[in-house]
Amino acid sequence: MSYLRKQRVQEDCLSQPVTIREEPDFEVPMEDPFFCMHYKEGVSFEIMFLVNAVMHKGILNQHQLSDSFFDLLRCQPREVNVTALKHIYSYKRPVFDAYEKLKDVQEWLIKNPKLYEGPKNIDDIAEVRRLVITPTKAYCLPPEVELSNRVLRE
Repeated sequence: MSYLRKQRVQEDCLSQPVTIREEPDFEVPMEDPFFCMHYKEGVSFEIMFLVNAVMHKGILNQHQLSDSFFDLLRCQPREVNVTALKHIYSYKRPVFDAYEKLKDVQEWLIKNPKLYEGPKNIDDIAEVRRLVITPTKAYCLPPEVELSNRVLRE
């Protein structure tokens, strides 16, 4: 205390003792320890995994993912949606209107079909989805091409 007085820090005396309150939901198990968007009817697992990857990266907020956002995903072909979500995943900054951004990217891809047409199927490569689990969080990562010799199972 003498050091603080020398530094001219104001000293206040409390009229009442400090009250310590219980933290709400302390020691209560979490309902869903892995935060993600769950199954939406008409949207494939592959698309939902990419939506979760974009959300876990912090580009889209879960509160922006409305029914109209998922309706956009339902009305476009799989290739367009996958390419659009991978493109959005590459962003460095958050998007504040998920519906409009997805709509813009989908329209851009439809005008340029060469951007989402992939190479012919090759037996030697496979796309692998990864889930990184840390002590505090889990992250979905978009599919990456796996070129290793090990056996991959579906």
